[in-house]
Amino acid sequence: MKRVRRARVFSTLEGKDRLASRWLEPLLGLLLGLALGLWVAWGLAPRAQVDPSPAALRADYKDEYRLLIASAYAATGDLGRARVRLNLLADPDPAAALLEQSERALAAGASPQTVFLLSMLAGAVQQPAATSTPPDATASLPAAQPTATPPSFRLVVQQTVCDAALPAGLTQIEVRDAAKQPLPGVTLLVTWEGGQQRLNTGLKPELGAGYADFVMSADFVYAVQIPPSGEVAEGLSLPVCMDDETGGSYSGGYLLIFEQK
Repeated sequence: MKRVRRARVFSTLEGKDRLASRWLEPLLGLLLGLALGLWVAWGLAPRAQVDPSPAALRADYKDEYRLLIASAYAATGDLGRARVRLNLLADPDPAAALLEQSERALAAGASPQTVFLLSMLAGAVQQPAATSTPPDATASLPAAQPTATPPSFRLVVQQTVCDAALPAGLTQIEVRDAAKQPLPGVTLLVTWEGGQQRLNTGLKPELGAGYADFVMSADFVYAVQIPPSGEVAEGLSLPVCMDDETGGSYSGGYLLIFEQK
């Protein structure tokens, strides 16, 4: 009887050992796998490097960044800060990038305000940056420097254009410097009763660096000038042109040429 009981005890213990080994082996494997994964993740696998600079932004985000800079410049007039922010984008030519974006915005039907802000900043960036000279401690108070006055322009051409191939009411404008070379980045003001619009030359480089245009409505009489001074092309309304072949009539447009004095 004692031998039988001992055999039963040994059999029970052996069964418990087998049951424990069935749970222990997977558990040990799980722990070893977890430890190996943590070691690889923390010790061997390189961490992803993220470049937070604006130069690493996607192209559409860069467009939004430039527009924000242009809006801030229009509000503050701080060209130095605008230059610093534009340099963060690492564009080879910040002014060209602004003009190119304004052209795309115009072609995409963006608001005139968006196009104006971008082209205005482009024109400002194209100007040479002001340099400061360290003050001379031995010098007397400097003499007052004359305030730079913006260039003025005269209207040299205002003529009717009759071309049935052109859109009705198209007013084409060309702005030149004193040497009769086209001037990009010049702001023109178009006014009519109850409204106004600003245009900028250079947004259609395929038509000329000093070119700008707008389409008149039959309901208004327009005036065009280059602010803050300059001669005004006024009394612009839809001209009536005759078609020599059909004898009918159609609406023409204008050609305006402004030249720097």
